[in-house]
Order: sequence, then structure tokens, then C-alpha cells
Amino acid sequence: MRTIRHGVFETNSSSCHVLTLMSSADKENLLNHNAILYFSGHAGPEEDMRAHVLTRDEFVQEFFNEVREYDKYNKKMRKEFEAPIKKILEQFWKDFVTETDNNTEQFYAPNGNPYREYKYTQLPEWNELTEHDIKFMVERKLRFTQPDYTAEELLENAAELKLKHDTAYAVSWEKEY
Repeated sequence: MRTIRHGVFETNSSSCHVLTLMSSADKENLLNHNAILYFSGHAGPEEDMRAHVLTRDEFVQEFFNEVREYDKYNKKMRKEFEAPIKKILEQFWKDFVTETDNNTEQFYAPNGNPYREYKYTQLPEWNELTEHDIKFMVERKLRFTQPDYTAEELLENAAELKLKHDTAYAVSWEKEY
């Protein structure tokens, strides 16, 4: 669902509702393409979701913090998969934060129909993720992190609270999973 309505929550079995509180610095980072909304936790109707405004370095660090909690990601795999995952994260950042106007490539299905894929999904580093569970976890986490809305769309109806030394913003929306 791509409709954003002020003050309305809808129920949809394949989505969850997200509320994010942010500072004026977070808001500016989002609007200036220096940050992304990152979801910690797991996607699913029974899971708690938190969205954080993260800069590029914070995004990479938080992603690896979650990957390292995954049972099958042991020291051997960390050494083997950390470099390809970092490359994938770098391209993901470009696709969704800094180079959003040119973030897909067009391909053609066997029947001749065109389709588009994000550039991060086309990197050769995906083939270096030979452990199926790790590859699936990385792919699922990144697909869920893909923004459904632009920063401008999200902030259009943000609630604003003037504080003594800053302004706080509250943004709510529906996140597909």
C-alpha cells in the first residue's frame, strides 16, 4: 500500500505499522540523502519493529550487528562473507539513498517482457554468498529495508513537537513485508 493518510492506521495482513521518532538532524539527513530508515528486528506480523534513522556507517554497523546474532554466522563465515556483504551494502546504499534516479537495470524475461532489478541484486558478490541461509537472511533483510516511500512523502504529515533545544518529529506509516 502506498497511500499515506494523516492519523489513520489500516489493517493489512501483509504489512505492519511503523512509528519513528526523529530529531531535526535526522530529518535533515533523510531529506539530504545522508540517511536511511533502517528496521531492526524481524519482519512479520508477530514481531516488534523499530525504524531508526541511520547514516551510511551506522547502517553498515547495525546490519552486521544483526547478522552476527544469527546462529549460523560463525567466525569462519564472518571471515568468508564479510567482504561480499559490505560490497552489497555499499550498492544498496547507492540504490536507495544517494543514486536513486539510476538504481535499476532493465532485463528481459524469456517471453520478451521487460522487468527491472535493483543494481545491488545484480552484483557478482551475491554468488560469493555460498551458504544458503546467510544469503537468504541478507536478501530478506535488505528487501525489507527497501524504502516504500520517499523521505518527502513520509515527512509530509509528520507530527512536530518543539522542544527546548530542538524539534522532534513523529512519522507513522504502513510497511509492506
